[in-house]
Amino acid sequence: MSGNSIFLDTNILLNLLSGDETIAGLRNDKTIFISFVTELEFLGYKKLVWKN
Repeated sequence: MSGNSIFLDTNILLNLLSGDETIAGLRNDKTIFISFVTELEFLGYKKLVWKN
């Protein structure tokens, strides 16, 4: 990778979405990638609230 991309696991993704400023600062101007497994874990996370 050239330094313009970041690969996130489920825990980091959840922390990022909950407003963790440390993680938010690391992702500036970077393309975020997640694995299929992370996507499934994330979509199955019970504390997520989906609004229509």
